[in-house]
Amino acid sequence: TSVSESTVFDSIDNIDKEQVMAQLFLGAIGPEVTSVPTSGAGFIAHVVDGIIDASTVFEVEDKGRTFYLKNIVSEVHLHGWEAVPTIYEAEDATEFQNVTIKDSTTLSASNGRYIDFDATDEAYVTWD
Repeated sequence: TSVSESTVFDSIDNIDKEQVMAQLFLGAIGPEVTSVPTSGAGFIAHVVDGIIDASTVFEVEDKGRTFYLKNIVSEVHLHGWEAVPTIYEAEDATEFQNVTIKDSTTLSASNGRYIDFDATDEAYVTWD
């Protein structure tokens, strides 16, 4: 088993809050002390040394909460794993509560629909 990390965004031009929320999943405690806040389209990028890289933290307000997200995507590689991964599509959900299924070819990992959870602890989705 191994883990690899890579930077998601190398610029804040032409991205918006929805793209940040859809593509960044690793939380950060907060921005680095030496970072400089730079406003984007619905987010703030906390940039270190003037370069958008793995040290950049994105600050996003969503559903009444502030999220700090690392500009990193991690991939876990399971060596010797033979099983084909299962992809659960939003439109195939059999039961859901307090969520909205939205269409977006740019925000969905499979270029289809994605699930936006409401601001509640009672939101869930299941597949058979």
